Amino acid sequence: MLEDTLKIKLLIDDRPWENEPDFEEWVHKGTGYRCRVVRNEVSLSLCGYVAVPIGHKLRGMSYQDAEEIGVYAHGGLTFGDKMDGRKWFGFDCAHADDLIPMFYMKQIASGYPTDIAQLTKGVYRTFDWVKQETEKLAESLKGAHDMFIHDEVMRAAKDALRGGTSVTDELAKRGYVRREKKGS
Repeated sequence: MLEDTLKIKLLIDDRPWENEPDFEEWVHKGTGYRCRVVRNEVSLSLCGYVAVPIGHKLRGMSYQDAEEIGVYAHGGLTFGDKMDGRKWFGFDCAHADDLIPMFYMKQIASGYPTDIAQLTKGVYRTFDWVKQETEKLAESLKGAHDMFIHDEVMRAAKDALRGGTSVTDELAKRGYVRREKKGS
């Protein structure tokens, strides 16, 4: 009787998860946000995460709320919590249209599936692909933050026009600009 790993090798020619890294962390050049790709120990599929800095407008939001304002990643956001003292948003590659390596192994271990085509219909999301998708998530999170700042500046400008004050004074009231005290 063949071992399960040999059965997998006979059924699936291309198994990139066997030769890819399980973890990488870097700082996204365009946003300065910390990014990481991690292999899930249970499914063996990859997940992408992005940490937002202190002061980021989405830092207090759930991942569901972040999605509602337009932040998106493959399959939708599935994570939004603190790790390592930072707020992280993330996604996984274990959705219906993804090829999940551990799913293969479980199916083969339980005996050959009745429909091999059904077993192999998903797309395996490679490490490089997940890294690119993680970078897109960093850009999406930065864009959402910038959108909030833009909206707040526009509200300050409207309030300044209505109240006869300067935009700088309105922004200072909101904590966006520090005003030097005269005579200091």
